[in-house]
Amino acid sequence: QELLKTFPKPKISIRFNKSQLPLDEWDKVSIQIENTGNGKAVDITFSLSTDFETRGIKPVCLDAGATLSLDFGIKSKSKGKFPLEITTTYQDEINKKYNQTSEYWIEVINRIDPEHQAPQGMYIYGGNVHVGDKNQTEVTDSVLIRSRVGTTNLEYPPICPDCGEKISCNLKWCPNCGKKLK
Repeated sequence: QELLKTFPKPKISIRFNKSQLPLDEWDKVSIQIENTGNGKAVDITFSLSTDFETRGIKPVCLDAGATLSLDFGIKSKSKGKFPLEITTTYQDEINKKYNQTSEYWIEVINRIDPEHQAPQGMYIYGGNVHVGDKNQTEVTDSVLIRSRVGTTNLEYPPICPDCGEKISCNLKWCPNCGKKLK
């Protein structure tokens, strides 16, 4: 019993490298693993909270004082901001088991395809396009003015500047009010 108290013990700490993940898409992530104890850690495994699916997590061993980076695939099943719980299980060299759970706050969002981003002066939040800036300062009262300045699109026929009547492009006089055009 006294010998067990003096036997070298591993102590594993981890760091997760992401704070934001896409919803329902696989992403590559890393866990930084460090053994700050004075004994070797064997069969180090990880399990994540049920909101996440993983691939490629393999058991690893880590000597005392060593650090390792473990890459794996992760896919979130839920959208929002919530804690990701990572449970680390490992053993020392005399097969004593250790268990610890770490919590990391993760925001899971819809991934925005660069080709479908909001136009300048707008932002996407909650899957909707809003007028304003990226600080989410929303424009609440505004007037939309359609201008034909600099356009050659004939889809919007010209109008008389005097009476507002739609006119064809080739006319020199407005047929409605007689105003000289051009």
